[in-house]
Amino acid sequence: MEMTVRREQDTPALVVPSPVVRLFPRVANPHTSGSVVPTAKSTIFDEDWWLSAATDGKIERAEVRWDNAVVGSLNYYPITRMRMRKIVLPPYTRILTPRLAPPGDKAVTVQANSTRIIRELLEQIGRFDLYATTFPLNNELIHSFQLNGATATVKGSFLSPAGDTVESVLAGMNQKTRNIIRQASNRIGIEVHTDIDRLIRVSSLHHGKNDRNRYDILHKLWVEIASRNRGRIMSAVDPWSRDIAACVVIWDARKAYYWLSARRDDDLGRKANPVL
Repeated sequence: MEMTVRREQDTPALVVPSPVVRLFPRVANPHTSGSVVPTAKSTIFDEDWWLSAATDGKIERAEVRWDNAVVGSLNYYPITRMRMRKIVLPPYTRILTPRLAPPGDKAVTVQANSTRIIRELLEQIGRFDLYATTFPLNNELIHSFQLNGATATVKGSFLSPAGDTVESVLAGMNQKTRNIIRQASNRIGIEVHTDIDRLIRVSSLHHGKNDRNRYDILHKLWVEIASRNRGRIMSAVDPWSRDIAACVVIWDARKAYYWLSARRDDDLGRKANPVL
């Protein structure tokens, strides 16, 4: 699942994907840079190398210190569109959340401190017209954003247990989807590789003149991903070994993500996606 949080201007607003948050703070203070608060819940999208590649080095960071200790940090990506300053997710980044270390021995104290830290982080960002980001489902910070005037909306997603097998996934599917996969599997081959250009070719053919993908950034990200052995590409090929669809799976220490997909715009291409 995904959640989005919003807040209107002058009623300050904020947005977050698996949660999304939108915000318009009133205070404009310069941000300070520093080390990120360690957290066991960091994802591949939070890592410095990812954010640098996805933004061409234009990622910024707000940081809150209490008694000279870092209690919160927030990576953010500001852009300007039609004279509006927006804080948005970097390209190809699915989740991006603050990192907090709120003090407190009781749950109510931790919640109150988290809410205060979020407020101070948003003030560090300065004036903006829109803030949008995505949280993992059930992220404990969503409530802190809501207490700072944001609203949250949920989008559909899914999380597959680590013990899932091909057989258990097929057994839990809709019968029609299961039939499509079984029939298409007789005509489609699957290749696992690291050649991102194969996916890009399929994607650019599918989108044509309406293609808004940032393939330059995608290339930079894939170089970093592949060098760290953090991803693989799966391509579906027809009986003549021509690519008809592709998807990319990336991972961190906790989860694997179905990150990108592309397909040929024909009947076999549409059936290849469920197979992948």
